[in-house]
Amino acid sequence: DHMVLGKIATNYDKPMWLYIVKIVTLDHSLPEVYKIGITKRSYILDRFWVDYKKSKTKIEVLFKQKYLTGKEAHNMEQQIKKEFSEYSYTGKSPLVNTKTTEMFTIDITKKPIIIGLGIRSCSPDGEPIE
Repeated sequence: DHMVLGKIATNYDKPMWLYIVKIVTLDHSLPEVYKIGITKRSYILDRFWVDYKKSKTKIEVLFKQKYLTGKEAHNMEQQIKKEFSEYSYTGKSPLVNTKTTEMFTIDITKKPIIIGLGIRSCSPDGEPIE
């Protein structure tokens, strides 16, 4: 797996967010993709600021869920990646600094495993909808 635990090890015991975003290239040169990830930032789009400046993409937060530890968030992310591996996106990455290993060709938020997590819906910029 490309995710080196050392990369998030400092946050392994701290709260982290699991998120799913939809990524669309503005010129439609690439298919729309859905990316799962984890971050320590509650404002998910902070994670993509470089892409906003450099790539011609629109990034929309579909779901986010807070976990008390990075370990829990990471484990859930791995489970979801495994669950939807048949839908993995293997084309050119729409993002500048991000590989496609966590991207999918379908909207995985519509699938029962995700709905079953009770992940709260949020607005396109990632703020929770109460």
